[in-house]
This record gives sequence, structure tokens and C-alpha cells, in this order.
Amino acid sequence: MYNVLIVDDEPIVREGLKTIISWEHYGFHVTGTAEDGEAALEKYEDVSPDLIISDIRMTGMNGLEFIETIRENDQRVRCLVLSGYADFDYARQAIRHDVAGYLLKPVDEEELIGYLARIKSELIKEEERLLLTKHGQEKRQEDVLTSVIMTPPMLKREKEQLIQHAVESKLNWEMYDLLVMSVEHQQTGEAVLRTAKERVKALVQHSPDKIVFFHEPYVGILLNGAMGFKEKHDLYKKIKSAMAEEHYDITAALGGSVERLETLHTSFETARNLIRKKFFYPRGELLYAEKEGRLTTKVTCDCDTLVHQLYAALEVGVYQSIPSLVENIRFAGDFNTCERTVKQRYITVLTTVLNKLLASKSDSSKPIKHALDKVTRIHTIAHIEDLLQFSEELISCLFNQLDYSEADGQLKKLLFMMETHYNENLKLEKLAEVFNYNSAYLGKLFKRYTGDYFNTYLDHVRIRHAKEYLLQGYKVYQVAKMVGYSHVDYFHSKFKKYVGISPSKYRKNNT
Repeated sequence: MYNVLIVDDEPIVREGLKTIISWEHYGFHVTGTAEDGEAALEKYEDVSPDLIISDIRMTGMNGLEFIETIRENDQRVRCLVLSGYADFDYARQAIRHDVAGYLLKPVDEEELIGYLARIKSELIKEEERLLLTKHGQEKRQEDVLTSVIMTPPMLKREKEQLIQHAVESKLNWEMYDLLVMSVEHQQTGEAVLRTAKERVKALVQHSPDKIVFFHEPYVGILLNGAMGFKEKHDLYKKIKSAMAEEHYDITAALGGSVERLETLHTSFETARNLIRKKFFYPRGELLYAEKEGRLTTKVTCDCDTLVHQLYAALEVGVYQSIPSLVENIRFAGDFNTCERTVKQRYITVLTTVLNKLLASKSDSSKPIKHALDKVTRIHTIAHIEDLLQFSEELISCLFNQLDYSEADGQLKKLLFMMETHYNENLKLEKLAEVFNYNSAYLGKLFKRYTGDYFNTYLDHVRIRHAKEYLLQGYKVYQVAKMVGYSHVDYFHSKFKKYVGISPSKYRKNNT
């Protein structure tokens, strides 16, 4: 419907025009009336008319003065001049103000309908033209953006052309930033992404300093770099909330402000790299470069050590250590790695532990095999938080199904403590107090159970871990301390005793 404003100083004329025809039937709606030019100017802002029907002679500001004032800022609105006099001089003045027609009172219904049909047709054509113009400008803007992102201009001539395109496309800002979004939906394909782009565009269509573009598989918004972070964050929340209602799940990242359009590709690359690491970030947060430094860089032991420790915990029935061991798999290696590598690390550690457990607890093969079958689901998990929860629940469920009888009692727990605390100053006397045993009696039980004396068994555990650390590149004195030997010479003699060669030669022979 197109809005109509009726201006006449006679109330009966105003009311008569409102009812003379069914305006809605012809695509119009009378949204306001005014008794003179001054009142009409006040109504004009509220009504935003597409058509003004104004009496030509009124007290105060007459119809022509009113139209002339309107024309100073609005060339689009159509005007029909209304008069009770066949005044051709006034008609000529009205033509100078680009009026759509001249109606005599009393208004002829058919003549008015004829004008409305012509005016409606003109308005429709103008809207189509404006839409094409707008689409053309948006297309030019998007072409400039995708050109910069895909092929960063390097030559002076290319930069000059880019600046010219920026001016023509109204992109010559002082600073630029990018909000890049990865869009997921239950449906897939480019059409879905294109629809997402239109959804985003509708949300920012009234913002001249926000330009939406599409660069498969991303939907992006070019932002004026002068915007504050809060405004950018609020925009992200608005888009995320609206897209969620349409069942779109978005991951968004800010690329960071740049001063020149030709360097905008660096902002895009930053945002894209952040999105590629979305697996590691808290779900639903807006990502930006400063967040990357906040990712923890915690370093723990290697995968082989975690296999031994997690297996020992399940073997002897010590649940308390399982959650932290499961989480530490995440950090057993280079943390700044890809999602695929972290997932494979979990699959490798858990599969190895479960297979070792299957060999030692054949009487519990059914729940262990069931857990093994589930491990491959890790490939489908979309976020690190879900991976941690899945892995812990998998091991916890298995733990509750294993049978820990008396034979799996205190001695196995002692072995587990040695396996996980080998780098500490472990003494049989102190451990005997922890387990409420006489130290001599505990020593005899330990020898009978393992075949080794306590100190010998501890040496074996330490030397096994020392081999792993040596192959990882640590220096001999570092390894000695890491496995619990306070003096490097003592460690050297122990290593040679059990391995047959020195730590340095062992590393040389195995690397």
C-alpha cells in the first residue's frame, strides 16, 4: 500500500476525499490529513506519504508553497493539486513544481481513479529502478571485497584501481574490519548459504557502514573500523539470535581492523583461521585475535605415559585420577595443532588402553569391547568440550562395569601410585603408613606379588619413563630430575645397569 496525505482547509472536503473511493482497492491508504500547509509539513514526517493531494488555495501557507517546500528535499513524492477554481495560472505554477495532476472540486471519482492508476504504475517502476540501482551498487561493493580477499592487489596500478573502485562503491573509509561467519544448517549446499546471506543482509540493511558479502563457505560483513568492540559484539549477538530462530548455527570471528582496503585480506585470513580452530574455543563466543593467546598451553606428559597411567587406573580401580588423565590427552603433544590430530590422539590413547585392559581382564571382555566400538565416534564430535565429556563418560561407564575383587586391592593401588608418582621421593616406609601396613610385611607382599623388591620395581618404572623422555630430546640431566633421581651420576649408573648402555648412547642408537 502507498501512503496518502490529504491537505485541505475544508473539513468536509477532507472527509469526503477519504470516503469517495475504496483507496485500498487501488493500492493506496489514507494515512493522514491536514487543514493547511504548516500542519501538513508536521504530518509529512510522520506519514511519509507517497502521494499528496493538496488544495491549491488555503489560508497561511497555500498548497503551492507547501509543495515547493516539500520538493526541496523530496523529489519522489507525487502531488495532485486540488482547487475549486478553474485557475490555469495556478495550474501552470503547479506544473513547474512537477505535480502529477490537477483536480477540480468537486472531485470526479473516475478522474481520481485514473490518476491513481498512473501514479501507482510510476511508483512501482521507480521502486524497481531503485532496487536495480541498489543491487548494482551492492554487486560492485561485493565484487571489490571478494577481489581483495581472494587476490590481494600488489602492484601500484592495481592499488590505484582498487582505490578508485572503493570511491565509486562508497567504501573509502578510514579503517576496515571484517566479521566473518561460518554457517551451519541441517540442510546443506550453496543455496542454503545464499539464503543465510540474505537473512544477514536483512538484519543490517539500514546500516550504510555494514556491507554483507558472500565468499563460500563464509558469509561476511565489512564493518567500518571506527566501530567500537561493544557495537561489533552486539551486532554478532543480534545476528546469532536471529539466525538461531531460523535453525542456523553460526561461528563468527572478527579479523581485526586495517587502515587500507588493499590489506583487508589479512583481516579475512585472521578471521578464517580463528573459525578453523573453533573446535578449541568455548562454544558460542565471538572469536577475535586476542582470544588465541588465551588458549591454555598446558603441557603434560606424552601419550605413552598417559596410556600407562590410564591403564593402571582402570586395572587397579583408582577412579580419582581418571578425569584429569582423560583431559591431559588433549595436551599430550603440540597443543597448537588441528582438530583432526587431537581427535586421533584421543582415539589412539583410548584404543591402546582398552586393548591392554582387554588382555588383562578377559573376564570383562564384553563391556571393554563395547567401549572399543564407541571410540570411533570421536571423529564425529564437533567441539573439544563434547570430546572431553564423551571420553570421560566412556571410561567412567566402563569403570563401573569392571569387577574389582579383593585380588585387585591394596597392592594394585600401590603399583598405580608408583606408576603415576615415580618422579617423587617414594619410600616403602612412607607408603606402608598410607596403606596401614608394617613396612617389612608390605615389602614381602610386594616381592611375592611382583617378583621384584620395591626399589627395583621403582627403578624399572623410572627407567622406562626415562627412555621416553630421552627420545623426546630432553638432556640427560633434565631426564634424571624428571624421573625422580636427584643426582645425574646416580641416574647414569642405574640406567646403564638396567639398559646396558648409557643414556646418551641409548638416544643415539634409537633416533
